[in-house]
Amino acid sequence: MSDNRRVPAAVWIVLGVVLGVVIARTGFPDGWRWTSSPLTLNPGMAAPDGAAQAAERASWTALAHETVGRHGAIEPILGKGATVRLLVRLAEQEGYRAHPYPDAEGWTVGIGKHAGVTHAHPLVTRREALEQALADARTQCGRFETGWPPLMQQPIGLRIALCDAAFQLGSDGLLSFQLALGALETGDCDQAAWEFRDSRWTDDTPRRVAALASTILETCTMGTP
Repeated sequence: MSDNRRVPAAVWIVLGVVLGVVIARTGFPDGWRWTSSPLTLNPGMAAPDGAAQAAERASWTALAHETVGRHGAIEPILGKGATVRLLVRLAEQEGYRAHPYPDAEGWTVGIGKHAGVTHAHPLVTRREALEQALADARTQCGRFETGWPPLMQQPIGLRIALCDAAFQLGSDGLLSFQLALGALETGDCDQAAWEFRDSRWTDDTPRRVAALASTILETCTMGTP
């Protein structure tokens, strides 16, 4: 004869109520939480996009070190470490495309490369893109320094930001900001930042201009190299 005995339904109801009260007061134990969606269910974990961004930056940094080690820094304007920082900044600001795509400048590929690019341009690897970016930055930054010698007296952080601007605008484009550069020469950094912001450049790439203006203001208020 079977000795199986059923637990009365009332007992299960009481246990369910007690468990519900405990969970309401203390929350689920960590081992009971789902982890498939850390953005919403496990706040203690880093957001995937943030982790991906950090990994992407680390990848570009390693490749930039390799590129500078092979082709040299933008000396005397920027040393090796500063040149690496510039290349990573360019990769993040310009973005990277393996295949050509149309934009306001015509066709672009790699890291902001326009010259000689058509829709039939061959695929560009990350390494090739960084090498081309370094060559272009060396040219534009060197021409900018020739046109504006006070560049060498600026803190490293500002030199990097100005070389980034020269890469995007071309040396002649950056040199056309005569009022901003004049303000930098006299140490009027508030005015210099305002001159850059109050331009059509802001309409095109507001975050890039804001980054340069922020660097200018930090240089003035903190005096950090």
